[in-house]
Amino acid sequence: MTTPNTPSLRRGVRLAAFVTLAMAAGCAVPGPVFPPVDPPVLWPASGDAPRFAYVGKIEGEADLKRPRSLWRWFVDLVGGPEPAAAIQSAFGVAVTPAWVLHVSDPDAHLVHRFDLEGRGYRALRDAGDGRSFVTPIGLALSADKLLVSDRALKTVTVLSLSGEPEAILGAGLLEGPVGV
Repeated sequence: MTTPNTPSLRRGVRLAAFVTLAMAAGCAVPGPVFPPVDPPVLWPASGDAPRFAYVGKIEGEADLKRPRSLWRWFVDLVGGPEPAAAIQSAFGVAVTPAWVLHVSDPDAHLVHRFDLEGRGYRALRDAGDGRSFVTPIGLALSADKLLVSDRALKTVTVLSLSGEPEAILGAGLLEGPVGV
């Protein structure tokens, strides 16, 4: 019976410990998306009970401050990081009770979907019937649906809250919807 090579065994243990620590570092929970605003910015500032509070700004996907996994770190090191999506021209805004922020961006021809709790991002381009959004303008929430008016398509697209098209309203009837 042979005994294991002690230096090789130590190198293997060190490598395993390094990989485990590196992977755990990639799973670290980041801090809040928006730092606390002190003093709070409320509207209306005086008189009536405040109905709006400023919590912070978001300009794009990078503001979600997602942690990078060890694999993502390696891919970025080898091939360079993928560019993060950025808002080009914010127009309509809708926020679900679960803190999913939707921002229509007519210059980018899409609706940005920011999951502020889960740190997820998705660009919503599909307007249904094989078409993409051209100039998404107005956004509105209705129960578990997101309505998106597109001036160029002359329709209102009904999306699930995950962003899947479910219906198209106003085709052939609307001239250039901007609000919903």
